[in-house]
Amino acid sequence: MTRSEELAGELQAAIDAIHTELAAIADDRWTNAITGPEGWPVGHTAHHIGEGYLQSLRWIDQALAEARPVVLDPAVGLPAINLANARCLEEHGHQARAETMRFMSANAQRLIDRVRTLTDAQLDEPMMILMGQARPGSMVAVPMALRHANNHMDSIRGATPRQK
Repeated sequence: MTRSEELAGELQAAIDAIHTELAAIADDRWTNAITGPEGWPVGHTAHHIGEGYLQSLRWIDQALAEARPVVLDPAVGLPAINLANARCLEEHGHQARAETMRFMSANAQRLIDRVRTLTDAQLDEPMMILMGQARPGSMVAVPMALRHANNHMDSIRGATPRQK
């Protein structure tokens, strides 16, 4: 098994666990519970996780197409991200649960498939510059993609405590 296949498998397992957890949330909590940090319905926060999978894919594709790391500048990027998030909430804030889950699954699969194609050199070379630090492709492909998802899953967990 190649390194990229191992990373893709790790990513797949983590995403499967996230999607299983989301599937277990009661329908009323999916629609009516609001996440604290984001202030979004749980269902839209899940949609946002799916957007994150797609963003990770875009960063990988951009770095490879341009043959240089993507440079992220939080001072420039955060206002644009906040604006995009507001537009996304307006467009998808009340999206049906099944549609959100399909969206998430499709984007996750695209990301996993892309990670599976990366060479060892691409995994080792800088693929992103974040706050002045180079991040290798292996970090962009898995930990950074999952960090976004897990941060938002923490918000969802806070809004949907497990029933005993």
